Amino acid sequence: VSSIGGSNYALVTDSPQNDIHSHFLGDSLQNAPATTWTRYEVSGEMMVTDFVGGVGVTLYSQYLAKPDYYRLGRPPGGEFRLSRARPADPSFQCEGNDPSTHVAAEPNVWYAFRVRARESGTGATALDAKVWRADEREPDVFQAHCVDNYPSRSAYGAVGVWSSGGGIKRWDNLSVSSVPDVPPATDPPGQPGKPELLR
Repeated sequence: VSSIGGSNYALVTDSPQNDIHSHFLGDSLQNAPATTWTRYEVSGEMMVTDFVGGVGVTLYSQYLAKPDYYRLGRPPGGEFRLSRARPADPSFQCEGNDPSTHVAAEPNVWYAFRVRARESGTGATALDAKVWRADEREPDVFQAHCVDNYPSRSAYGAVGVWSSGGGIKRWDNLSVSSVPDVPPATDPPGQPGKPELLR
């Protein structure tokens, strides 16, 4: 954690290593270990100072037991997109076969985000994400939708941050909220969850 001006602090790393992570493993307000959390939404802001750097957040992470998690991230030089740590297979499907939010991060610009993971109602894990410039209005609808029906998929786990490559990466105003297990299509567009776990 480092100061980013005045009394404002953010998570920061300048590591050039590829695929590094940090996870919240403490107890929630309900005294449940973070590694057991399920049905939640993560929101906040993130930025990277170099076009070749990657920045993101992880959900349902099983670290340190195994490298299994979902991610909303911007790979070096790319767009913010949903992905998972396991090798690709047909069980991870995205609307239009497209996991991207179609938002490409410009260096030194803060981007706000909202990403959720929960049960789809059909025995799969549903993921929804949206990203926008922090100084602009939040989009009404999620931009990326994916479903994972892999039999041994990650159905719970910790929240974390991810980075890769060059530049300085920062995260600020991180929040975790509970969301219900209902199909994403039945949600009011863009409606946030109810903050319960971490603020």
